[in-house]
Parts: sequence; structure tokens; C-alpha cells
Amino acid sequence: MKTVKSPLLLTLLLLVIWGGLGKAQAQISLRLSPALQSGPAGTSNLFTFIGTITNNGTSTVFLNADNFTFAATGWTLDDTDFFNNAPPSLNPGDTTGLIALFTATNPQSAPAGNYVGTYSILGGATSSDTNVLASEPFQVTLTSSATTPEMGSLASLTLIFMLVAALTLYRARSRRQAIREH
Repeated sequence: MKTVKSPLLLTLLLLVIWGGLGKAQAQISLRLSPALQSGPAGTSNLFTFIGTITNNGTSTVFLNADNFTFAATGWTLDDTDFFNNAPPSLNPGDTTGLIALFTATNPQSAPAGNYVGTYSILGGATSSDTNVLASEPFQVTLTSSATTPEMGSLASLTLIFMLVAALTLYRARSRRQAIREH
């Protein structure tokens, strides 16, 4: 029985080691704050997304690049902020704190609606790895710029005065006509 246990234990140990080789040792978390932004449609708006990147793992991880998934046409996505603000690597337990990561600019012709995308941090155990380390959804909502203007106080007061005057004039004419008929 000892000979059966040893190969079985060895096989199990090899499976555990082999299964862990393909996995990243560092666990990166990404949080956009806020992940939802809004602005008026009909104008070009610049939306700056800030966030925090944290290494929750036990080994240093390199932050080598970033990536977007965004299906809207005509928008400009700029990740210069990521390269200016994110460190090249994070040690275990380190965080970037709140930093600007990217900007999104809508075209003036973009209609009102929700525009959804995903932002990802790429990197890994070396400075040349491009594995997806963390992803976070983001959304820009363009609101309708058509609004109903409110009447000003002077306009409301004038309208009320005109209605009262018209009603008074109508009653006065009605009384005169009633007196003439009798």
C-alpha cells in the first residue's frame, strides 16, 4: 500500500504545481471612481476617469499597458494619463491611490444615450508581459440638451395681468349689454 500512496501523492503534488504555473501570482484590482459620468448631448465633452490600482497578491506585478473596449463611433479615448500617472510596477500590498487613468471625448454629433465600455490594465510578472490583470466597466451618459425654458417672473406677472384685464373687460361688457336689454 505504501507504493500506491507515494505515486498518488506525487501525482497530486505535480497537478497542483502544474495547475499553478499558468496563473498570475499577483492579483490586481482596479476601481474606477466614478465609473459612470454624464454630460449634455450636442456639445463635445471631456470625461476624465480616475481610479485606483491595487496589488492584492504576494509578488511584484508590472503595469505595462492598458486597453479599451468601446463600440461608440467618433469618440476619442486617450490613455496618456495612465502612462503619466501609473507606476511601472506595484509591490505586494501597494496601491496607486486615486490617479487619472484615461479620458473619453464625445463628438458633438453624438446623440443622447448611454455609451458603455471596458477599461483593462495589462502586464504581469515581467516588464514585457501583456496579460489582462484587471478590467472595469465604465459608462458615459449623454443627456438630452432640449429643455423647456421656465417663464420668468415678469412674464408670468404680465400674463396674469392680461388675463385679469380680459376677464374684467368681458364682465363689464356683459353687464352693459344686460342693462341695455332690460
